[in-house]
Amino acid sequence: MSKSLKESLKESFPNLKEEDFSTHYSDLYVVNYPGISNWLKNNKIGFSFFESQQGSNWNGAGKKCIDIPFKNDDFWKEKLK
Repeated sequence: MSKSLKESLKESFPNLKEEDFSTHYSDLYVVNYPGISNWLKNNKIGFSFFESQQGSNWNGAGKKCIDIPFKNDDFWKEKLK
């Protein structure tokens, strides 16, 4: 079985913590730390930027973040059961 995008990002950016990720249905969110958007571009993975709301319960609260559509593997595993 291949690695999830989240696992690949954590492997490529060892300082990423679980709290640097969030999800919304099928989308994977990650805090926009240096190098992540370039890594996604180089791996031909589509994404967009958004500003996370203050008060959110993850490390992205109030920060520029990345929305990676359809890459929340946990959502798809559950959906395809």
